[in-house]
Formats: sequence, C-alpha cells, structure tokens
Amino acid sequence: MSDNDGLIQIFARAPVLGRVKRRLAEDVGDNAALHWYRMLLMRTVMVARSLEQSFEGVAIEVWHPPLDDDYALTELLGDATLPLFPQAEGDLGVKMQSALTDGLNRANRVLLMGSDCPVWTRETLSGVFDSLRAPGDCTLVPAEDGGYVGIGVMGGVPEIFSGIDWGTPSVLGQTRHQAELQGVTLSELSPLWDIDVVEDLERWLSLEPHLPRPIG
Repeated sequence: MSDNDGLIQIFARAPVLGRVKRRLAEDVGDNAALHWYRMLLMRTVMVARSLEQSFEGVAIEVWHPPLDDDYALTELLGDATLPLFPQAEGDLGVKMQSALTDGLNRANRVLLMGSDCPVWTRETLSGVFDSLRAPGDCTLVPAEDGGYVGIGVMGGVPEIFSGIDWGTPSVLGQTRHQAELQGVTLSELSPLWDIDVVEDLERWLSLEPHLPRPIG
C-alpha cells in the first residue's frame, strides 16, 4: 500500500556556478544565472511545501543528476529532511520514466515538475492532483515554448517518453503523438512558462519587480 496519496517530485540540479541555466547565462553571465536558478528552485520548493502543509498525505522529494552534490542542494533548501534521489542514467525521458515509476511505489498519485517555472501556485499543483482520479490517468501541464513543466500520473506510467527531441519546441507535440500511438488519453491543464532565456527573466521581473537582484 502506498505511503501517501500524493507525491511531488522536483527535478533539480545542485546550485553550481557554470552548470545551471546555461542558456540564460549566455546573456546575463554565470553568476547572475546561478542567482536566478537558486531563487527558482527555492520558489518551487516553497510552493510545493504550501500544498504539503494544506493537504494531508502529500510528500515532496528532489531528484538530481547522479554526480551532483547532495550537500549543496540541502544547504540551499535549508531542509535536511527533504529526500534526495539520484536520477537514472539516460536522456530526460528515461529519467522521467524511472522517477515516476519509483514514485508510484510510495504514493497513489505522482506529479513530476521542473525547478524553473516561477508561476506555479498551490492551486495549480492541486489542480494536477484533482485531475488524477483513476488508474491510468495522465495529466500534462504544457509550457508556452512547446514543452511541458509538469506531468502527473496515477496507477502507472505510460510509455510516452521515447522518440522525443528533448529541449526543442516539438516536445509537447511529440509526446501527444506517442500517447496517441500507445492509446493513452492525456489531460492537459492551462499552459505555464519557465525561465530559459533572458526574455523569460524579464517577463518574471515585470511581474515581480522587487525580486532581489544578483550582487556583482
């Protein structure tokens, strides 16, 4: 029997200079990219925690590349109780398939999300879990750039992550195609957006102009 009704898995990297938000760093520099990545990850965990505190039976865990430093993540997040797991070897699809499958051993419903979307809310997270009502349900939260920022599953993980050109605007369309080939019905919530390039950052800052800026 699963330990929890809901589980939030956050894919993240250790906050290391020069290894995070590389596309953003091309315009703002490595130091600023690291600053904004740290804020995004802390924001993501904070929003997930707000759902955990509101609803009994929801847990959170962070999944990171195998060689990343656990201590750096724990130090940033300030929570030694937050479970950390190494991602599987392989492309993003393999990593997602493995994490979601593992998560269903501990929860009835699992939501896997990235760490660079600043507009997740407790209500949006809750909406994903609300959409998962029966075994076999699968819900995507599309990204405006053609990918998706979250995926929720219940009862099993559909085989829809192969043949995907990860990191391109074709991701969502190719995932829909794989789902159609496999006979999987996907639910989709309203699109969100994440931070990849400087225009995304400027959009975030226009919404929250008082965010602390990087020093130096």
